[in-house]
Amino acid sequence: MSEKLTVVDGKQYREVSRKANVGERIKIVQASLTFGDYVNGTVMTVEHIEPNGVRVYPYVDRVNICKFIADYEYVVLEPIEVTDDLRALIDGLTQSFANLTLRVTELDRQVTEILRPIATYKPIKPKPKTRDEIVEQAKKDVVKLSTKYQSSSETPSRRSFWPKECEKDGLFPVHYVEFVVNREKRTVVALIRYLDDKHVIYVGKSRCAPDDCFNAHIGRAIALRRALGLTVPAEYYEAPQPESVRVGDVVRWRNSDSIYRITRISGNKYGLYSFLFGNDSGDWTYDDFNAKYVITDDSREEVGA
Repeated sequence: MSEKLTVVDGKQYREVSRKANVGERIKIVQASLTFGDYVNGTVMTVEHIEPNGVRVYPYVDRVNICKFIADYEYVVLEPIEVTDDLRALIDGLTQSFANLTLRVTELDRQVTEILRPIATYKPIKPKPKTRDEIVEQAKKDVVKLSTKYQSSSETPSRRSFWPKECEKDGLFPVHYVEFVVNREKRTVVALIRYLDDKHVIYVGKSRCAPDDCFNAHIGRAIALRRALGLTVPAEYYEAPQPESVRVGDVVRWRNSDSIYRITRISGNKYGLYSFLFGNDSGDWTYDDFNAKYVITDDSREEVGA
């Protein structure tokens, strides 16, 4: 059982249960005959010894003599002597603690310096994909999905897909994909059919918004993913509009509903194929082509794009 210690006037004392001697300090631990003169924790100095107790200073009772304290009311406070070895140990521990405090303070400063850039760091938003990048992604998506085996357990819709290409993996082909592109209605439909009877089992559709530029590649990717019950990437819906015209683009003259296909570009000269007349309208010169025409379809499939 560990000993109890008391500090009085900055000095440490050990609490000992024994008869006190004259001049020793005692501490009240079981106040009894107090008459309101002391409480537990009161420290006194012994002035006189009695058979069953001690008389203490500076308390004086009502008959003008030192106050009587019964032996069971107190413990003796024995001063703890600090030897040279103990003092050296305490001084060493004190210095070690001081050194440790300095090290912790320095480490805290270093950590603060390291974390300061992190605290002020602003996440760098990924650079948005260009329209060309999204179109290429859609093309690869269609090739991959239309030739890849899909188990019904892979999608929430529980749709399976067994294309001809799964033969190389030892599986029996069951389905194939057919796309229906309607450029006038600006729609793409993906039909998943059975190989044997051509019966349609799944259908996915995509429709281009009225103010957006139609692209059959993006439309196919959206329609196929919907047919297979797969999630459609957000970039397919959010693809930026084309910024400049290219050979193969379908454009509409802003002053009318006349539709043309760009057949060639040389500097500021543009070759236009008229859908209305079904012939080449020759080369036209425009300093600002976009001010005269708006691109309505940049699929460019007729030129192998």
